[in-house]
Amino acid sequence: MRAWKGDDAIAVEQANRALRLSPFDPQRNLPHVGLAYAHFAAGRFEETVAAASLATQSNPRFIVPIILHAAALGCLDRSEDAKTVVQRLLELQPGLTVGTAILSARYVNPENIAALANALRRAGLPET
Repeated sequence: MRAWKGDDAIAVEQANRALRLSPFDPQRNLPHVGLAYAHFAAGRFEETVAAASLATQSNPRFIVPIILHAAALGCLDRSEDAKTVVQRLLELQPGLTVGTAILSARYVNPENIAALANALRRAGLPET
């Protein structure tokens, strides 16, 4: 919740605490998703890639961390890697667009929404 709202520092602190306190939690992907959200909003795109990758390893069919992963790769100008991640997104959810991905991501802050949309465009996700 903190990451969605833009409380990046608190979100990172709480997600890291959750991972430390419950290292074998079957829902371990959720703190990693929180980290990916927070790092993306803070402009830490390498950290976003790392957190999103860990979340996806835990739950490979959950598209939100894959959306954040693609967006971070777009921001890092890693177009070939971004294409691969976008292709995976479209396999999981055919017809996914920038607009529907934004709705899935659930950021509240308009600046984060705009940054995510622009990053997904750079990553190669279709507009419509």
